[in-house]
Amino acid sequence: AGKYCCPFMKKCVGRSSDPCFYPIAQCIPMCYDSKDNSQCKCSNSDFPEKWQLPTCTSMATTSSVSTTPPVATTQPVATTPA
Repeated sequence: AGKYCCPFMKKCVGRSSDPCFYPIAQCIPMCYDSKDNSQCKCSNSDFPEKWQLPTCTSMATTSSVSTTPPVATTQPVATTPA
C-alpha cells in the first residue's frame, strides 16, 4: 500500500488514522500536495522552511486521502544533557 503526505500533519502516513510523533505542521485549512507549501497556514512555525524533505512515494492514490485530520498521539519529550 502506498503512503501519502498528510495535509494536516505534513508527514508521510499510510492512513489518516496512523499515529505520528511531534512535531506536526497542524495545517488548517489542509495543505494538500497540489498547494505551494509557502501559501499554507500551519500552526508550526518550522513549516515549511525547517521541515524535513518529502519522504512519501508517488504511489498513493487520491482514494486513500482522508479529509479528517489525524491526531498526533505522542507528545514531545524534553531531555536534558547528562
